[in-house]
Amino acid sequence: MAGNRREIWSLSKRKRVAFLRGHVHAVTWEFPGGSWNIGAFGYEGEMRAVYGESGLVTVQWRAHPGPIDATALSGSVLASGGRDGSIRLWRLPDRKLMAESSGNGSTIFTLAFHPDGTALIAGTGNGKVLVMDPGTLEIRMRLAGHSLPVKALTFTPDGTRLISGGADGTIRLWELEHGLQVAVLRSDSYGVTSLAFSPHGRRIASGGGVWDGAGEVLLWEIPETGPGE
Repeated sequence: MAGNRREIWSLSKRKRVAFLRGHVHAVTWEFPGGSWNIGAFGYEGEMRAVYGESGLVTVQWRAHPGPIDATALSGSVLASGGRDGSIRLWRLPDRKLMAESSGNGSTIFTLAFHPDGTALIAGTGNGKVLVMDPGTLEIRMRLAGHSLPVKALTFTPDGTRLISGGADGTIRLWELEHGLQVAVLRSDSYGVTSLAFSPHGRRIASGGGVWDGAGEVLLWEIPETGPGE
């Protein structure tokens, strides 16, 4: 990120191919095939989408009445989460509103579609993880464990487990079929704001920090078995 813009880089060409200008709160993208780059801007709930590497804004609309803190893509379906606790599903590129949920009552900090598209997961400001129907936004399960906002979500490569990271400094592994917590990893310093899995699925990278710029990246070995706390 440079100033108030997010840059989009081509790894094969090793150069910047586009950027989204403005006060950006959330960015998401999809590869391969789709190549949508989504930016959620400012405090007015504005959404802009760039398709491919042209750098041109293809669609732009007001998606929420206030700030958007989370976005996620699954094919041509975009999920957006607002600071007011609302979640909306949009169809691209025509921006058709497909579903809306406004009863969560807490800021949506992060969103993630299951790799096979069968669920949408939301991390909330009250520490809950919501497992929702990806078409209707009906809540299937509420996963409780974090004591502070959930800021990051990812899946194991096989899609059987969900990993959540929170401002409480914990990383929690969940077995999705029954919503069971199977392990807890703890950071002694900062809250967790980002997560990524290694391709072989045996390690997690977590990122965290504070507003003054201090931060860290940690690597974790995934526990083989064990109950959650």
